[in-house]
Amino acid sequence: MILHSICITKLNAEALNPSAANYELFDIELSDRTRILESIDVLSYQGDFYLPVNFISSSLELNLNFNPEKTILAGKINGQVLALDFKQLKQYHYFITSEDLWLNVKDFADLIDASIQLDFSALLFSFKANTDVFPIQKRIARAKRSVVSQSRNTEPNFEFVIPDKYRLYTPPKGAVRLNLNQSDNTDLGYQYNLHSYNDILYHSANINLSQVKGDDLNARMTFSRFKPSPNQSLFAGLSQYQFGDVTVNNNRAGVAYSGVGFTFSSLERRYTNYYGAITLEEFAPANWQAELYSNGYLIQTGQVSTDGLIKFEQVETSYGVNRFEIKLYGEFGEEDTIVREIIIGGNQLKVGSFNYTGGVFDTRHSMFNDSSIFNREESSNLAGYIQTEYGLSSSTTLGLSIFQQQATASASANAEYILSLTQQLNNALLDVNLKHQGESGYGAELDLLGSLFSNSIRYQLGARRLSQYQSLNSISNNDEIRTDFSASFSGRFKKLAWLISGNQSQVEQTDSSLNNMTRYDSLATRLSWRYRRFNFTNVTRYRYGPDTNSVTDDIAISTRLTDDINFRALASFDLKPNAGQSHFDSARLNLNWRISPKLNNQTSLQANKGDHYNLTSYLSWQRDDYNLTMSAQADNQSHWQVALGISFNLDWDYHKDQIDINYGYSPASGTLDLFNFIDHNQNAIYDRSDEVIENLKFGGKKQWIDKVSGENGAVYLTGLTSQVPTQIYVNAHDTKASNLTPIYADFKVFSHPGGIIDLDLPYNYAAELIGQLEFELDDSSYKPQYLPIELVRDGKVVKTSYSEFDHVFIFDKVWPGYYQVRIEQSFLHEKGLISVPEFIDVKIDGSRDLVELASFSLQRLDVEQVEQALEIVAPSTTELISAKPPAKHSVQQPIKRSVQNNLTEVTILKQNEHVNSHAIYAIQLAAAQSNTSCEAIKRKEQAEFSLPVFVIRNHAWCRVYLGRFNSHQQAKLILEQLGAKKPAGAYVKKI
Repeated sequence: MILHSICITKLNAEALNPSAANYELFDIELSDRTRILESIDVLSYQGDFYLPVNFISSSLELNLNFNPEKTILAGKINGQVLALDFKQLKQYHYFITSEDLWLNVKDFADLIDASIQLDFSALLFSFKANTDVFPIQKRIARAKRSVVSQSRNTEPNFEFVIPDKYRLYTPPKGAVRLNLNQSDNTDLGYQYNLHSYNDILYHSANINLSQVKGDDLNARMTFSRFKPSPNQSLFAGLSQYQFGDVTVNNNRAGVAYSGVGFTFSSLERRYTNYYGAITLEEFAPANWQAELYSNGYLIQTGQVSTDGLIKFEQVETSYGVNRFEIKLYGEFGEEDTIVREIIIGGNQLKVGSFNYTGGVFDTRHSMFNDSSIFNREESSNLAGYIQTEYGLSSSTTLGLSIFQQQATASASANAEYILSLTQQLNNALLDVNLKHQGESGYGAELDLLGSLFSNSIRYQLGARRLSQYQSLNSISNNDEIRTDFSASFSGRFKKLAWLISGNQSQVEQTDSSLNNMTRYDSLATRLSWRYRRFNFTNVTRYRYGPDTNSVTDDIAISTRLTDDINFRALASFDLKPNAGQSHFDSARLNLNWRISPKLNNQTSLQANKGDHYNLTSYLSWQRDDYNLTMSAQADNQSHWQVALGISFNLDWDYHKDQIDINYGYSPASGTLDLFNFIDHNQNAIYDRSDEVIENLKFGGKKQWIDKVSGENGAVYLTGLTSQVPTQIYVNAHDTKASNLTPIYADFKVFSHPGGIIDLDLPYNYAAELIGQLEFELDDSSYKPQYLPIELVRDGKVVKTSYSEFDHVFIFDKVWPGYYQVRIEQSFLHEKGLISVPEFIDVKIDGSRDLVELASFSLQRLDVEQVEQALEIVAPSTTELISAKPPAKHSVQQPIKRSVQNNLTEVTILKQNEHVNSHAIYAIQLAAAQSNTSCEAIKRKEQAEFSLPVFVIRNHAWCRVYLGRFNSHQQAKLILEQLGAKKPAGAYVKKI
């Protein structure tokens, strides 16, 4: 009997104290030089480095996650399910912090089946997968519409993505925030915010309402439709479209258009092909504090507006990967992170492919408010915009951008046409734009972005000239010729990141009555530093011109004092103030203290010029369904305000026919309406022979902890992340049978905000298969580990598992049916091995949840003995000759073309218990209707091969065969070793 633990593996490991380690900064790149992370924290301890498992796994898009509370690392790597318990402490070394698990580089490499190389001089770790490429490489290849080079492992599995679904109508789900306040100089006031999402007419509808007592209602409504799955477009390559209150970005023009209208895009991401400074704008909970990190370094801080938008302007980008993280902090102690990546260079469109984005809108109206489309007092200003790019070659992209709006009385431009050319160079990207505004305005722009010294230094050089060029969305002076030159350099020295940028502008007035030439200069420096949990950044700006001469300095600090206390500070200074004024401009201090898991305090102190101070404190009590907030605000001018607020989410539970109030997820999410049943007849349809399943539990989201399937087998799972495949896990331990398994053991759901996806999920009584590998090799022979074992059904490989270090292999969650288990043949041939038996037949009928298989015996294949045996075997032979290994046999000895030259000495195959002793197999080389043709082919092939060549005539055809074999496995092995001399169409046939 094979004894093997199928429960959680307990590591012999030792947890180290994180305070004893130092934080270092390293970059992470793949073997193809794709840099996926920059300046990430790596722990250094006694000469070893420790990598953050969750952070890197998510970047590689691996199915691997560590739960700090339960100290369990779970996931699936190369088809192998992992569940590692880090509570046992002895052999391995690791660190556990509140954010992540930190593993030694070698242990981490073994865990994900990869090699990790350290280049200390470049502060770089390089990752290369051993048996397959990483998932992120496959996704990047799909995005480029190219084929990624894969290894032997092409494992089919049961994973799939449930596509999105839109409905005629779904009840709205939303976030509600109510506040009552009393101040020193006003009556009792109120403020409310409502953000809701639901399906209306097969589109996702987003409605935002907010109002403060005494002010007008502020409303916004947008209808959207997104592609149904990651790899399926709506039509014609379209990824998404919106109508209603919309905003679209023209990255070529560097502006955004807003209004009532219709927009569309084939792009999956909002930020693509930007060169230079950009604006990051994201939806987030109102009034939350925000920090912006660029490649791991703090660069800006801000606060989410009351209408739920966080905006960071003038954000520098550079050549390569620009990874931006917007870290959000709520007054209830919540923390969230929005990650956006902008890749510049190395991602040109494939030849002949194109993308596009555009829209038609009225820039002077909105759906509601004072500028409502129903307001006849405000005239319309219709505008249209389209931008497209086309891949001319693997390194060249041609782009076109067109904007047209109605003629206006203002001096803003009515049209703009941009022709662009982007050329990938060696470690650089050249972008050229030619602009024209119809009647008079024209311009040209050139940007060169690149890197030096293995990405140690990044640079951007720019030049532009605009003649009588007008703004697209505001009044501007067009009687001028403007020439700009810009340059920026950035890099990192140990833990210090630096950036230097400068710009010079010359403005020549075409009106001779004005000063003919004006010059403006600006220079900015940014220094960012990280030490453990401490983040610091300092930005100094110098501006000089006829009407300005200023030097300003901004300092930002963010640190986690303890696991429960965060501190942030921002201060601004005027280093060249006017006479009699202070250098100090403003400062803001923020302290967040999680007093208990349900109680949180956030205190802020704001100081401004003129000795004005303001103190605000929030005390929040978090419940399962809602949050209560008490706040107090006071300043040194005797002004004060107190407030009481409540926040909660609303949803409708179909199966309980009641309102579901929950605070555990964002309303901008989807819902899975799941029906679970035992599919006894395996037709994937619920019918009279099937039965529902109750008491199923589900994982994947925190708010699903208390969710179970009801008596009708249904459950309502809320909070699916929008536009991202969400993994669903099923736990059947509390049902009638713990081995109940869904037909898809691991599946994901792709949803949109407000969407509801219904899914009937069939289950059956699955089994776990356990087997053992045995090696009949001499002691000096290498015994390979992690052999690929295949599970075959109806001739197709449905699963691949890998043997463990003790040569045990496992297939879990296998549905009832007839299967064959075998070792991957190409692997055996590559290693010069054969298995006895060749395969094992298995029948699973649901009566047992654990099936122990007979062992596979692995033996070496001796080339010469096999050839000799095959040549003397007659068609009536019933068994193979068994022989001992020869005394001497050099692997360097020349061997005929019938096999590879790298096979070593082995024993002859023993009788395969699954082979019919009366069956003979041969390799069919050719077939013809003429005996003369067959004999000619026979003579030609006999001169090529050492094995016998013979002819068999059957009916009107004669066939030419090579060799006689007692098993299909032997014949297939020899056929695959024929190499380039193998005739076209040759195959193994039973004769």
